[in-house]
Amino acid sequence: MDRVTFKVNGIEYSVGSEVNTDVTLLEYLRRRLRLPGTKYKCLEAGCGACIVTAVRGQDTPPTAVNSCMVLVTSCQGWDITTVEGTGGRLAGYSKVQTTLAEHNGTQCGYCTPGWVMAMHSLLQSGKKLTMLEIEQSFGSNICRCTGYRTILEAFKTFAVDAPASKRIMDIEDLHICKRKGDGCKKTNCDDYDWCMVLKEEVNKASTVHIKLEDGRDWYRVYDLNEVFNILVSKGQDSYMLVAGNTAKVEI
Repeated sequence: MDRVTFKVNGIEYSVGSEVNTDVTLLEYLRRRLRLPGTKYKCLEAGCGACIVTAVRGQDTPPTAVNSCMVLVTSCQGWDITTVEGTGGRLAGYSKVQTTLAEHNGTQCGYCTPGWVMAMHSLLQSGKKLTMLEIEQSFGSNICRCTGYRTILEAFKTFAVDAPASKRIMDIEDLHICKRKGDGCKKTNCDDYDWCMVLKEEVNKASTVHIKLEDGRDWYRVYDLNEVFNILVSKGQDSYMLVAGNTAKVEI
């Protein structure tokens, strides 16, 4: 036998001397079979964009596979499913795809096929998954737009312990009042009765001022008035407001 045979979306294919030694399953899917739904970015199994589902032998459960790390010549006997094989505009979308859309779990959409195939692989494995197991399973999938919350909210609905309402509450939704210990509707509250900060915590705080090695000043403030006091004292010096540090704006 001088050829490797496998299936992709139910159709049998084979490769032999016409491919090079470094042709990956990802490259074969995209360039030879014209299945561009499987994306690529890092090419080192770190982003999850290239995930497909593969049954790699008899009596083995379907698993998620990073196709960028698999040589196509390693796929002897595999049964591979790409995102095109799970559903689409003409054949109808799968439950995973529609659930993700209903929960607004996609923005630019580039990473979405990888997320869909990762969840599809979990469901095809036949395991009774908990919400925690689903969350822990996506360590290799990256999304740069949506922020994960809506994606996990969508996929946790497939868990055996998902709430009947299908609405997964996040910590921002709970609004547990530190003073009362129960739910807070954030109404009729004084300035310091917010759920996240206690008045006592703010009153005890004081501005932290550090002279950094590069000659710049670092201030850690606890009150908006402290910000204005610093701006007044420093005059026209340039400054940067840091809150989360996801973007830097220097004024």
